[in-house]
Amino acid sequence: MNAHHPACCSPLDTHNPLPNSLAGAQLISTRFDPTLFAEDDFARCDISPVRGVAKRQAEYLAGRLC
Repeated sequence: MNAHHPACCSPLDTHNPLPNSLAGAQLISTRFDPTLFAEDDFARCDISPVRGVAKRQAEYLAGRLC
């Protein structure tokens, strides 16, 4: 992973909403806004792109960041 964080994804959050924590596990999440997705986000994040509409691409990118 590189230093670029796309505008379509919120800052990474390390909260744990689960009632019981798992030893050695860390939950990392982000929210995404497909209207802020830019076509060069995949290249700038060094992640292979996926075909689809902006919502699908932003969702896929957010999942790879976490």
